[in-house]
Parts: sequence; structure tokens; C-alpha cells
Amino acid sequence: MVWIIITIFIPLLSVLKESFFNTGFVGTKGEFVGFQNYVDIFKNKAYWVSWGKSLFWIIGLMIIQTILAFTIALLLNNNSKISNVARTWMIIPWIIPTIVVAIFWQWILNSSYGILNHFLLSIGIISESINFIGDSKWSMAVIVFINAWHWFPFLTIILLAGLAGIPKELYEASAVDGANKFQEFFHITIPSLQNTTFVLGLVGTLWMFNV
Repeated sequence: MVWIIITIFIPLLSVLKESFFNTGFVGTKGEFVGFQNYVDIFKNKAYWVSWGKSLFWIIGLMIIQTILAFTIALLLNNNSKISNVARTWMIIPWIIPTIVVAIFWQWILNSSYGILNHFLLSIGIISESINFIGDSKWSMAVIVFINAWHWFPFLTIILLAGLAGIPKELYEASAVDGANKFQEFFHITIPSLQNTTFVLGLVGTLWMFNV
């Protein structure tokens, strides 16, 4: 608790105090301006644009990561040899350092030497290279996808652990009652994973917002 107070709360209070001053340089004495800094921020269009991009980032990641994680977790939720091998290797995207992920995807998406542009040009889908990372029309969606690809294996592993804790008897009873796979998913799997998905959603949202 002492360590948290020293490293988090004291700096936080210091920043809050500084927000009421107009300070040119860190460490110099500033002029007290009250809430003027907050007024200026809320009137700044760039501030609200940043909020919009942040929401797009968070919601986009939540949707893509959830779909990927649930899909892969459901496919691997068995004891086949393929599933056991896949469980071992699928964690690789998550443990790769971010800088390596960035270089890896730049190699794929670069407009000059990227293999994706080369492939699309070779089959005639596009007539000129697309700058996926450098073009503002593509960049936001692309980095959302890249980050989702980087993080979804972690969510998958957690969901697999949750799926393993669901009693098989529930699925057997539902099969006897004539339930199909979709009914089992929405009436057994999803309710049984409520606690897991709540924690993942909360922690994931905080992580993504920090980014």
C-alpha cells in the first residue's frame, strides 16, 4: 500500500494540482488559472476527435478479439491431437514482443515491398499498391486488426480454461432434449462463461484504453 501511494497516488495528486496552473516548463512556478485548462480542452475539436478514435479503437478491438477468441476456443475445445498442438503454438502471437509484431506486419502491408500488395496486384484485385499503414483511410482499421491479432490468443487461453470448467452433463442433457449447437452456445456456453467474459471485458477495456 505504501508503494502504491508513493508511485501512483502522490504523482496523480501532483498532476491534478498542476492542471489548475499555466506552467511553461516542468519544475517552474506556474500561474494559477483555475479551470481554464479544462475549458480550453473541452472547446478543442482535436480533443473530441481523439475521444472518437479512442472509442473506435476500444470497440473495434473488443469486437474482433471476442469473435476470434470465441471461435478459436470453441474449435480447440476437444482432446484431439490437432487441438493439443494448436493450443501450444497459438500463444506465439501474444508472447512476441510488440516491436517484432510491428516489423512483421510492416513486411506484409508495406506499399513498396509488402507481400499483401504483391499478391493483390498479381491477381488483379488492385491496380496500384495501397499504403495500408500510412494512408489515413486504412491505418486506424489496420492497427486495430493488428493489435487484435496480437492479443486474441491470450483471451482464447482464458476462454478455453472457462470452457473446460463447464460440466459435460449440461451438453448431454441438452442433446437429449433436442437442442442444436446454437441453442447450446447461447443457453449453456455463454451463461456459464459470464464471470470469465466480464473480467476479460473489464481488464481488456482498461488495457486498450491505456494504449
